[in-house]
Amino acid sequence: MKKKVKSPAKTGGRKEKLSKYTDTYIKGKAKEHENKGNSINSVEFSIFKYKHNPSDNPKVLEDAMEDSSAVYGYRPNDTGSIKSFANDDWSSEELVNSYKENRIKYHQKNDINIEIANTMRAEGKTDSEIARVLVERRNSNRLASYIDEDGNITDIDLYNQALEHCKTYEQLKEGTATRKGKTDLEIIESSTRGNPGMDACCGLYDIYYDTYNIEE
Repeated sequence: MKKKVKSPAKTGGRKEKLSKYTDTYIKGKAKEHENKGNSINSVEFSIFKYKHNPSDNPKVLEDAMEDSSAVYGYRPNDTGSIKSFANDDWSSEELVNSYKENRIKYHQKNDINIEIANTMRAEGKTDSEIARVLVERRNSNRLASYIDEDGNITDIDLYNQALEHCKTYEQLKEGTATRKGKTDLEIIESSTRGNPGMDACCGLYDIYYDTYNIEE
């Protein structure tokens, strides 16, 4: 029996979670600032707390590290797959929230990929056919985050960073000298979920916790 890709939670539920955590963070931050007699924009430390501890997930620690000065308590490390973001200012709410907005859009497109994978399976398509389609879509989604409605690149540095992460189906199957190639099923699964380390850095770890396939 072919394995069905895990369907995403209802969009409405995700939106409620996003609103809830954003509201909790802002209120908590404002209260902390008031207690210290500071203005909202003057404090540079994190009081954000996740319900699920990202540090309990080894996949998070492959790409991110705890940092109390970061807006959401985590920042990319300089050795993982998102190391190109490691030198950015993760204590800047403006910068981190811009990353968060792009991350949410990315996840929404991944949810569509799940629907596409399940539809193709129902139509009798092979894992190889599904994997090829999803790889192309995921690469397109990565780059689209930094292209405006007129087709112009909005941030060339971030666009180039995203481009570095775009791998072809053949490259993923073949692997590298340090990483073995993936099976078609592994490619499908990786094409329908996000990076938990980046989610932790962007305040989204609890929202998408159910998509990480964490082994208990």
